Amino acid sequence: EPRPHVTIASHAINLAATAGKRTFILKSNVDWTIESDAPWCIATPTSGKKGTTAITITAEANTSKAERTAQLIITASDDKTIITVTQAAK
Repeated sequence: EPRPHVTIASHAINLAATAGKRTFILKSNVDWTIESDAPWCIATPTSGKKGTTAITITAEANTSKAERTAQLIITASDDKTIITVTQAAK
């Protein structure tokens, strides 16, 4: 079995306060899942097969005066990769 390996361009994504979408490329040598720990930040698709997949992050508008963060947890077998998404304050 190959060691699970996930490749992403960045472990940190910064978003404007407005609602919007951002896409990034995920490369993995095994099947994977991705989940967000915040309801305002959704990643789709939520799972995929080995290979290269475009993941779209959809963020709701931040209406507060404080920036906020979400963690996207990518699980590939026993390997976990975390992306921190930071959204600017209103």
